[in-house]
Amino acid sequence: MLIRQLECFCAVCETGSFTKAAGLLYVTQSAVSQQISSLEKELRVNLFKREGRVLSITEAGSLFYQKCRMILNDIDDAVIETRKCNENTAREYAAAVQCPAMPIGAVQTTYRSHAFM
Repeated sequence: MLIRQLECFCAVCETGSFTKAAGLLYVTQSAVSQQISSLEKELRVNLFKREGRVLSITEAGSLFYQKCRMILNDIDDAVIETRKCNENTAREYAAAVQCPAMPIGAVQTTYRSHAFM
């Protein structure tokens, strides 16, 4: 199972349309359909009811959507927190380097003691 499949699935659920989901994700409608089809095969369950041009989510799809949305939110949070960690480390390093009055050994000690807080 791929994150991209989960993103496509959630986009279809949230827009109610494969075409609108494709536009939201900047991919073709065919790519979204293929991702959903692959996901349904892997799960061995229909996530959507397709009746002509009407698309509705199944009970299994609804349950899966709730879990997928939580997973994707957790991934987004992890990315944000990781980037913040990198920004904090870069700022601490820049602050340590910008203290020319400190001896070199003091700068290295200061950096090491604060880099991973």
